[in-house]
Amino acid sequence: EEPRLAAGNVVENRGPAPKDVEVRTRFDMEPADPEQVIERQNAGEIVLRDPGSGITVTARYLAAQVKLAQVSRDDRHGNRASVGLRTPMLRLGPGESARLDVEYTALPLAIQ
Repeated sequence: EEPRLAAGNVVENRGPAPKDVEVRTRFDMEPADPEQVIERQNAGEIVLRDPGSGITVTARYLAAQVKLAQVSRDDRHGNRASVGLRTPMLRLGPGESARLDVEYTALPLAIQ
């Protein structure tokens, strides 16, 4: 069975007044060279492959929950390639909540 991590990010308005919120999540990997990371994006899926290690990380999410899905690379603060997801701005009434779910898998396989 492939390594899998499921994450559910939840924000809840516990106050007495409406609040505007975004739910965000980020996953970082540490490739040997962030500029060599290969990416593929489809609705509901981002795939990153690190040619140096041969590791492929796939992030799957409900496209309807996400306003922004992006891949960033950074070698200024250590070698890093990141998947970032963000919901649209949501107005939550008292007691309401919003959720962003994502499932990550990591495999030693090439992007097909």
